[in-house]
Amino acid sequence: MRPVLLGWLLAFTLVATGNGQTNPTSAPEHFRWSERRAHELDYHHTIATAADLTAQERSELLSAVLNRFKHPVSPHDAAMFEDMTDEELAKLAGDTRIDYFDLNGDGTNETIAQGNGLGACGGTGNCILMVFLRTPQGLKLILDSRAGKWGGGVEKIRVLDTSTNGFRDVVLASHISASDRTLALYRYSDGGYRPVECYYATMQPHGVPEGLQYPDISRGCPGDK
Repeated sequence: MRPVLLGWLLAFTLVATGNGQTNPTSAPEHFRWSERRAHELDYHHTIATAADLTAQERSELLSAVLNRFKHPVSPHDAAMFEDMTDEELAKLAGDTRIDYFDLNGDGTNETIAQGNGLGACGGTGNCILMVFLRTPQGLKLILDSRAGKWGGGVEKIRVLDTSTNGFRDVVLASHISASDRTLALYRYSDGGYRPVECYYATMQPHGVPEGLQYPDISRGCPGDK
């Protein structure tokens, strides 16, 4: 089993509602976001360059990611790859950043893949993020950040200590500005990860110039406000 980034094992704090603790910000009691405990995949560890992949694993990942790029899941997704040649898409697939995490505790790491370059990423640095599960039939895409009602690119991922249906819960964070971002909580159900809650986080609520020690968090998904 490949080593897992130790930083991902730092606790993402979930404070239970009604436990009597006082939150230092106005964030909902059950949720606190930490920038330093979130993780952006390494730009130098890609499908094309990763030394820890076998030739077969590299080929399977390239095929899976390229297949995903060739089959958009929404009009916005299609527009991101518009007019790209097969050669350009293949390069994007090879440049896709990867990391590993055993999300279901079975002793085999799932592969987290994050885009790298225009098409896979937008102009603000938010990139498609995918999670692949290895099955006897091959790689299965179990999380696609651009799929679904609130789908889009993301900057960082955080694996939580909590689990749903045997898989660790995750939070995907999208960049809005230097002080603002959206956060989407994903849980596993019916064979894949689904977004179940969205939040808006800011370090400068109401224009406070010095910002906060912890972000001010409010519920709300993109398009809901």
